[in-house]
Amino acid sequence: MEKLALLLLAFTVVFQISGQLPVSSGVRQNGLANTTVTLTDVWAVRNNPGAFAFMKASQASLTYQNRFIVSELSTQNLAYGHHMKNGNIGVYLQHTGFNLFRSIQTGATYSLALSPRLGMGISGNYQQTRFGDIYGVKHHFTANLGVMYILNKAISVGASILNINRSKISDFENERLPTVFTIGAQYNISKKVLWLIDVEKEIASAVNIKSALELEAHENFDIRMGINTYPFQSAFGFGIHLDNLSIDMAAIWHSTIGLTPSLGIIYSFK
Repeated sequence: MEKLALLLLAFTVVFQISGQLPVSSGVRQNGLANTTVTLTDVWAVRNNPGAFAFMKASQASLTYQNRFIVSELSTQNLAYGHHMKNGNIGVYLQHTGFNLFRSIQTGATYSLALSPRLGMGISGNYQQTRFGDIYGVKHHFTANLGVMYILNKAISVGASILNINRSKISDFENERLPTVFTIGAQYNISKKVLWLIDVEKEIASAVNIKSALELEAHENFDIRMGINTYPFQSAFGFGIHLDNLSIDMAAIWHSTIGLTPSLGIIYSFK
């Protein structure tokens, strides 16, 4: 009975996991309620290929997320981004699940800085989803596009399209993985306060507005908080910076399903 309940829960979140929705990669991002389209660390390799062009140094990251505090739905992420003179290349790997449900995603991103202010990128992704021994295995290939523009020292804007090719899940009713359009901006209110806002639209769902704040409480310590409107979620997190190493913790609260804590590290090769 317990395994059946876990399988039913997996069905309720599979499109969020395999479709790269709405829980984005990166623990800093989780603490900001996944308001991600203008963030330029290594996790832009998944969240916005355009923003990934502005990653300033090669980075590697490892994260762990315990979805809804159900160990069978825990997610492990690994990413590496290599900084180049005019752009960046990166790869990621994600694993979620247990013996009755398992999702594996991997992908690669190439981003180019067309100018000191404009970046564009593209990523290709492979996703494998397995539901026990009865329902078999599904394989999907998706492509993402992204762009980011730095207006001035205070304001940046970005946009991304996830699953631009509308990868098909099944011939039944022409079912496809979600395609998501996101546009957003960030505003440096001061040297210590960053405000972010994203507007996200999936073809078959309502508009989701995300907003978040990041506060530099100390030169080595950040506090983060944010909300989503659809579905309603609130988030809180913090980051500790030690030379080339950052340690991040976050928690997202879903109003219906509950809490999702996460922990991650990022190492910068400066």
